[in-house]
Amino acid sequence: CVTIFFSDIVGFTNISGTLLPEEVCDMLDRLYLKLDMLADKYELFKVETIGDAYMAVTNLIKDQPDHAARIAKFSQEAIEAANNTMIKESDPSMGCINIRVGFHSGPVVANVVGSKNPRYCLFGDTVNTSSRMESNSVKNRIHMSNDAAQLVQIQDPSIDLEARPPMEIKGKGIMQTYFVALSQSRRPSAKPMTDTAVRFMLEEQLSRTGSKSDGMSLRDAFANSKRSSKHGSKVLSTQGSKVLSTQGSKRQVSPMNAPSHLVSSPTASPTGSKRPSHVAVEIV
Repeated sequence: CVTIFFSDIVGFTNISGTLLPEEVCDMLDRLYLKLDMLADKYELFKVETIGDAYMAVTNLIKDQPDHAARIAKFSQEAIEAANNTMIKESDPSMGCINIRVGFHSGPVVANVVGSKNPRYCLFGDTVNTSSRMESNSVKNRIHMSNDAAQLVQIQDPSIDLEARPPMEIKGKGIMQTYFVALSQSRRPSAKPMTDTAVRFMLEEQLSRTGSKSDGMSLRDAFANSKRSSKHGSKVLSTQGSKVLSTQGSKRQVSPMNAPSHLVSSPTASPTGSKRPSHVAVEIV
């Protein structure tokens, strides 16, 4: 089992239409130099870059039992690095780069195909699903499949996850996916719900449950909610996603059996122009 990382730049088409080709090249070079340094730090194997897309993998060329959690941590720093990379150094008004990130864990086959410019390629549905996680992510968020989320929980329970509503993924059908939760330093301050919004929610809830007939009036329920919010016992969020970890409790994700074994791929990647004689390795 490997974990594959994909990222791309938000608004890259518009950026490319604004900058000269050499300026696009310079922007990508500055970004990829940072990502390459992070890849070395976390010992990721960089597969390739295609335009603004960056692809890397863990648990490929050596055993990395924390491969999914390792990608999650790399992704957090990759977003930070991108957000500190200017689109055009001579024009700060254009701002900094924003990226989308996605990853998935599963089996692949690593092989060299063809004879021109030989290099390792990864094959299998895991590659496609990883790419879909990236394309269905959002700006500066880390999106992962259910399989990857379960591995992250096993490998590093300190990484907080947020469940997304089940969504249609092209070629895959309905999937349950997750975000890596925003860290406290990056989390936007939540806007408190207005009294009108709270009153509306309580009225809807009471009408569904029939609590009014049990002696609780809307006014009593509203007053209780105000007191609870004041003392911090309950937080009403408008973020639209379910947080799998809250203060004072551990997150819960559906249990999953961890892989019983990890199979490493070749110990080294091809560096010369000569095609290696044995290159097909299945990572399961």
